[in-house]
Amino acid sequence: MSDENDIEAMIEKVAETFGTVDVVVNSAGILSSTKIPDIKREDWDKMLAVNLSGTFFTIQKAWPYLIKSSCGRVINISSTAGRMGGVENSMSYTASKGGVCAITKGIARKMAPYGVTVNAVCPGPTATDIVKTYTEEELKNLNSKNMLGRLGKPEEIAAAVCFLASEEAGYITASMIDVNGGFYIGS
Repeated sequence: MSDENDIEAMIEKVAETFGTVDVVVNSAGILSSTKIPDIKREDWDKMLAVNLSGTFFTIQKAWPYLIKSSCGRVINISSTAGRMGGVENSMSYTASKGGVCAITKGIARKMAPYGVTVNAVCPGPTATDIVKTYTEEELKNLNSKNMLGRLGKPEEIAAAVCFLASEEAGYITASMIDVNGGFYIGS
């Protein structure tokens, strides 16, 4: 998701297969828990290339299809880290996900005249392969800050994405939907 040519080819393949692109879900992402003194420039650049630039360029390449759609939807996967400045994760991850929140709002303004909604889902710690980089102590610490005291399930995040892609969500745009068991406000 960090190569513009690959992104363009993906969008063209989707349009060729389905005749258009009505919904874009930007869910590709990488995570790091590297501490501030240890972040290397190449790691910083890779994080932003995948998490932030990949999101932007996917929307850009899908733009011509979305603005012609009668039900255009963009759903970006951000993170509570991007909304609250991170907890156990790297500042490169936090910055990339904060950027996803910012471009969600900005692109929502630009796509609204075409009837396209643009929103972000901001999960808290979720039981996916991406949290395998956390130590047992870090996971325990994260869960202690969560009102529900557990990791989220991927299906719970997917349900929010499906809702935002639906007709019923047609009046929601430029929103950050928190799906985090209360992690955002703490226990």
